[in-house]
Amino acid sequence: MSVLQNFGPVGNYRTADEAGRPIDTTVTFAGSSPLAPQTIMGSRALAEALVSSGHIGGCAAQKMSSYLIGTMIQSYDTCEVQAIRSQFERSDGTLASLFRTVVLADFARARTGGAK
Repeated sequence: MSVLQNFGPVGNYRTADEAGRPIDTTVTFAGSSPLAPQTIMGSRALAEALVSSGHIGGCAAQKMSSYLIGTMIQSYDTCEVQAIRSQFERSDGTLASLFRTVVLADFARARTGGAK
């Protein structure tokens, strides 16, 4: 993805590639991309577009829930993940809020065999 080409192989910021050519970080998203139809220039604009699209929070909720229960949740739209995404969208949007929302979710606090 050329929008991130300003970063070299070891993460160093650069304005020219190995051959000395200027790097153009402009990308136009199309098709089924959640960022379509947008033209984005640079990593900061990409990050802002991803956050405002809501897909980062939803994906993070799915992955964090999967790690919590110890098995990969394959569907993005399970009831549990939808509830976490909905609650997270009403929060301040920080990573701490996402962790808190996942850990306090009903499915995370349920015990096998009932309450003890």
